[in-house]
Order: sequence, then C-alpha cells, then structure tokens
Amino acid sequence: MANESRIARWAGPVYLVMVVTGFFSQGCVPEKIVAPGDPRAMLANIVSHEVLFRAGAAAFMMVPLPFLLFRWLLTAHRGAAMAMVVLALVGVPVSLRAVNHRLDALRLLTHASGTSRWA
Repeated sequence: MANESRIARWAGPVYLVMVVTGFFSQGCVPEKIVAPGDPRAMLANIVSHEVLFRAGAAAFMMVPLPFLLFRWLLTAHRGAAMAMVVLALVGVPVSLRAVNHRLDALRLLTHASGTSRWA
C-alpha cells in the first residue's frame, strides 16, 4: 500500500506537468504561429519564432505518465492497465514521428546559416 501511495504521489505531478506542456504545445504555440489563409505568413512565423516552435515540439514529447499510471493501476485492474500501456506504446512512436516532421519542416525553412528562405 505504501508503494502504491508513492507511485500515486509521483503520477499526480507528472500528470500536471503533462497538462501544462500539452496546453503550451497545443494552445500557446499555434496561437503565435498559425496565420489562417496565409501560408507564407505562417512559414515566416515559424522561422521568426523558431525557439517557441522548438519548445512546442519538445513539450509535445511528455511520455512517462502511462508507465507511472500502469504501476499504480495494476492492482486495480490488470487488463485496463495493460491496455493503457499498449495504447501508449502505439501512440509514443506516432507522437515522436510528428515531432520529427515538425523539426524537419523547420530545417527546410531555414538554411544552415540560420537565415530564412521565406521571410
């Protein structure tokens, strides 16, 4: 029981960090980057807010929560805990690939010297 309590105490703050980083990467970053109806402006925004764009990509990669919750939920319902981990294992590579595409787009938009092709 003490071990479950310790895992739950770790899972709570990790979940809170995941919510905050998710809000940042899915809410705050697109607000600065997206320019509806103007692709050139959006590309220029990505280049001009490169650090923000990279931070959003990094925040998108919060992975450890399902593994903490697995240990905690294992005693409650083994099948549900296993299903959660399987779904997380499927979702993590998809998320990492999406981040890779975002960074590839940034690389294509900027030269090696750091100057923009679009601005």
